[in-house]
Amino acid sequence: MSKEFKNYRVMRDSWSPHTINSNLLRTFKPHQYIFLSVLINKYSQEWWMADSDESNLYYSKEHKKELAQGWFNIEDEELINDYSLSLKMISACKTYFKKLGILKTLKSGIPPKNYYLIRADVLKKYIDEQDREKDQEDANN
Repeated sequence: MSKEFKNYRVMRDSWSPHTINSNLLRTFKPHQYIFLSVLINKYSQEWWMADSDESNLYYSKEHKKELAQGWFNIEDEELINDYSLSLKMISACKTYFKKLGILKTLKSGIPPKNYYLIRADVLKKYIDEQDREKDQEDANN
């Protein structure tokens, strides 16, 4: 697992699908929070599975290499069916987080699959900036 994910509390607190991460929820709109939390959860689950003793049964060497680099796969259908996000919401979230530099995406393989890379360092910096701005607004009021 990338060093940023291990050391950053926003990521660590988001691993459980039932955990409410106040840092993410405070910073993003509800559908953005759900989208990002699902991606973080998916990455952490994939990484822990790939690191287990039985991982050779489930993961190819190529997949383990992608995970080691921070890339993971989740399809839009899973986001739609399991988390009730619309295709429009998913597309808007991808665009938003890519614009902020928090998310990188890649379509690869046959058939093409969606791969994601979450830049934890950029996410942490963005949340910290938003917290500082909120603190300044509170101080001014």
